[in-house]
Amino acid sequence: MTTAVSTAPGRPARRPLDQLSLSIDDAALEAASAGDPAWLADDRRAAFEAWRALPGESNVLYTPYIDLRAAQLEGARLAFGGGTERGVGTDPDGTLPPDADGLIEITEGRLTSLVLSDRATSAGVTLASLADMLARDPDRVRGLMDVGPDLPDRDKFAQLTRALWSGGIVLDVPAGVRLERPIVIRWAVGTPDLARMTRTLVHLGDRARAVIVEELVASAGATRPGGQSFFAG
Repeated sequence: MTTAVSTAPGRPARRPLDQLSLSIDDAALEAASAGDPAWLADDRRAAFEAWRALPGESNVLYTPYIDLRAAQLEGARLAFGGGTERGVGTDPDGTLPPDADGLIEITEGRLTSLVLSDRATSAGVTLASLADMLARDPDRVRGLMDVGPDLPDRDKFAQLTRALWSGGIVLDVPAGVRLERPIVIRWAVGTPDLARMTRTLVHLGDRARAVIVEELVASAGATRPGGQSFFAG
């Protein structure tokens, strides 16, 4: 009896719908936590363990909504830092749009533009990069995280962002301040094979009001040849 053996190339293993192809391990957590105060490192660790334990879909009895198979991130690396140094972005002059009370631009992790209107400045509005605020006043960052709305504790990918964010934005509007024009938050990203996670902290005091317009634009590095990029925040 002869048994036929197929010589056709084997199919690659099917990825689960909710499996992110980005390489994530304990070394990534250590890199994200480098230089953090102890309370923040503990918060990251708790989020990382939650990410590992949670399913991608909160309810597996229904039709899945998440399909990450189109994300080809095997060659991407997680970007950490960016620090407090200024970079060159899409708006080097730091021009405030005429219809805005503030503009902050982060280009591939670096602060590249930060402008507040005179009214917002005199009212005590704080607009800053999270890296700058953490370096200047870590206790204030901790307070904003404590009083702000928690990220969903059953959302796997929200917990991943909580664990591995490497920068972000802080907006703090004092009580009673009502901004008539929006605050523009602009992210310039897209460098191939680069993955970045961020966090935005927004705090409105009692009876305060603010409108936020978030923009996602291509950075100069986005035109380089290469694989996919990844941005979450």
